[in-house]
Amino acid sequence: MKNTPVRLALLSAALFLIGCPGPKDECKINTDCATGQICSANKCVATNMGGGIGGGTTTGGGTATGGGTGGGGGLVTGCNIGSQNCQPGESCMLTNTMGATACFPGTCDVVTQNCPTASDKCSYAALPDGGTGRVCAPAGNIGEGGACGAGADLCAKGLVCINGTCSKYCYQTSNCTAATNGQCVGVVQIGGTAELPTTCINIASCDPLLQNCPMAAEACSLTQSGPGCIPAGNVAIGADCRMGNCVKGAACLGTQAAASCRPFCNLDGGMPTCASGACGGLRDSNMVVQPFGACQ
Repeated sequence: MKNTPVRLALLSAALFLIGCPGPKDECKINTDCATGQICSANKCVATNMGGGIGGGTTTGGGTATGGGTGGGGGLVTGCNIGSQNCQPGESCMLTNTMGATACFPGTCDVVTQNCPTASDKCSYAALPDGGTGRVCAPAGNIGEGGACGAGADLCAKGLVCINGTCSKYCYQTSNCTAATNGQCVGVVQIGGTAELPTTCINIASCDPLLQNCPMAAEACSLTQSGPGCIPAGNVAIGADCRMGNCVKGAACLGTQAAASCRPFCNLDGGMPTCASGACGGLRDSNMVVQPFGACQ
């Protein structure tokens, strides 16, 4: 089976500057609400994606909006990744790194691994029409955390080769390996499909102001369990970060409709400081005040 190009991002934290407007109460569509909420009966309500997908946010849905209920209405959006409340034969997945979701049809499921042949696994592969989709194909034998190279996908069932390592697909953190502090916060960007499946990442604790992650390719950002080391991105400060990770030292702030990378800063006046603007206090999507800030 031909391998498809993949790239790893992180579902962005829902951070709000203290003193700025918080989550809205009234809405007409999901994007009127803050990350971590959906529009239900014209009210923004908190949702739960089921255990920690994302950098400090609980997102998802449960209410189908803007796509009909199947059969000619387009993709159903606003589904719940944790509960997988789509129709049979569909999987609820992200459509961007700010928490937007949709139900996608497919021949199999990468988390439940429901291929009819026991020796097969569900994974992504090139389709005859030129796109990429979920298909059943022979499983490899490389386990989670094992080294995998370019070319054929040799990872075992439920795993995908990312950055040379077999990583586990997940819908919620309970799908991950607790012994290694695995969290379901990785977002896999696969060429040829709008689906953004999620994977487990083993996260080490860190300080966003010091950027003291042990690996050079990692950045300290805010995750579901607090600051943690995640793969560093290349989205520049001030740029739209809804489809990628920010560079080291910056956080993705905003909503599904608009978000940009802003640098972390020291609220006590020490380093790092802001090149322009004030250092504003931060609170996460649960309204918990953080001991560090971001430049306004």
